[in-house]
Amino acid sequence: MTKFLLSAIILFFGLSILAQDPVSWTFEYQKKDDSNGSIIMTAQMDQGWVIYSQHTDEGGPIPTNFDWHASPDFTYVGQVDELSKAIKGFSEMFELNVIKFKNEAIFEQKIQNVKNGAIIKGSVTYMSCSGNKCLPPKEIRFEVKT
Repeated sequence: MTKFLLSAIILFFGLSILAQDPVSWTFEYQKKDDSNGSIIMTAQMDQGWVIYSQHTDEGGPIPTNFDWHASPDFTYVGQVDELSKAIKGFSEMFELNVIKFKNEAIFEQKIQNVKNGAIIKGSVTYMSCSGNKCLPPKEIRFEVKT
């Protein structure tokens, strides 16, 4: 019985460690003036982990992608901008050039004609990799109040 209990505890903690995501996200609204603003999406990566640019070539890692819900309370302006400096270079793992972010990646989606108290809903899909392994793509849904 003791061996079974010990095995169960080890398995539980082992799975919890594997389930931890090396990337954490924050989402916030930044007001520019009475009717304009931006949604700022920030990814913090654990040491040794990266995520990939929205502009990564096909055949390589899954690019970061943002999906937005339409609303009559505001209008999206343009595409999501990448504010952080990206690292461009050859990836041995994918055998092609990639564009990635290390430590932190900041993205911005501009919006206009924002009604006070509007709720902005969206999701981000991304893939994180370390030097020798990648985790499956993950989707995070978020809501931000203006």
